[in-house]
Amino acid sequence: IVDDIILKNKKINIKIISKNNGGLSSARNLGIDNADGKYLWFFDSDDIMEDNCLHKILSKLKTTDIDLLSFGIRDIYTNSESLGNLKNKPTNIVVDGLTYISEYEIEHSACVFIVRKKLLTENEIYFLEGVLSEDFDFVLRLYYYCYKIMHINLVCYNYYVREGSLSRRRNDKYYIFHHESMLKIVYNLNNSFDKKSCYYKMVENYITRIKVIALINLL
Repeated sequence: IVDDIILKNKKINIKIISKNNGGLSSARNLGIDNADGKYLWFFDSDDIMEDNCLHKILSKLKTTDIDLLSFGIRDIYTNSESLGNLKNKPTNIVVDGLTYISEYEIEHSACVFIVRKKLLTENEIYFLEGVLSEDFDFVLRLYYYCYKIMHINLVCYNYYVREGSLSRRRNDKYYIFHHESMLKIVYNLNNSFDKKSCYYKMVENYITRIKVIALINLL
């Protein structure tokens, strides 16, 4: 499909990278290292960009030169839909990472923001591999290095919720794997920051929530 798109749109710069299936985090990490752009947007293959949003995003990035720009998401179910990531956000103001996790609703999906690539590579911010809900870990480590974060009150990402997808499976194997993933994420976060820093004190609140999720998986 992508080869066909490239053939018909020769002016569009598209790079195809093929690899053995190593999971979502592995694919994203390879993308981080190989992307050529100044900013990155993590996009799942079965989701859809909102019409006419990209030029608005690019305009905001060019005029503000920020580290991270977040935006709204539309969750689309079989018979309904809902909007998210729009409340309690730093809309059209710039805040740093500590302020963001202290005073605002943070993202739990890497698909609902665009981030400066150099910030990831220079600080070795990659996705934890071999776990579920890897975004919990990724975003909390990422915001630490963000000095300029902004939100636009605009839905840009359409997330299709499908039964049977990786994040929707509900059986014993899934719950055990998710429990183990939460423990790995807690361990990784606890070893990523200075325990005496103000940022870590705020991260602890989120670590507690992740521990609760781990317990719920067992129950």
